[in-house]
Amino acid sequence: MAKRKFHLTPEEIEEISQTLAGSQAGPGTHRLEAILAYHFGEKWATLTKRFHCSRSTLYQWCKTYRQQGRDVLVIRAHGHSVARLTSSQLTDLADKGKALRPRDIFHDSAASNNDHWTAKDLFRAIKLWYGVVYKSPATYYGLLSRLNDGEPRT
Repeated sequence: MAKRKFHLTPEEIEEISQTLAGSQAGPGTHRLEAILAYHFGEKWATLTKRFHCSRSTLYQWCKTYRQQGRDVLVIRAHGHSVARLTSSQLTDLADKGKALRPRDIFHDSAASNNDHWTAKDLFRAIKLWYGVVYKSPATYYGLLSRLNDGEPRT
């Protein structure tokens, strides 16, 4: 097994720990939690499930932390200049996803002629209901996975 190359200094561990414990903690701090857990050797399977991210995403968070610091990760996670669903919208989406079938909403879609949600269906529904369009298709796959697990997360 390869050793992890990313390691935090004691000062960085303290900085992240204080941020997580202090009044600065907020929606964006899950990225800092993930970096800290990664540093302390948490297993990949646990990390990706717990923080709803891929390895490459976590690597990017570590790189961003190292190059630009803690605040950039937290600010980006708040959705500045990025469209994203609020926690109440995610809850509403989960409720609608359970109550409705894609074919009930999109009668003209060949992809929606079934009872199961696809990423394409989710894209159309989110755009229709909330006016939000994510840049990355991976976001829809992640949302779809979380909705299927019954765990919408902000």
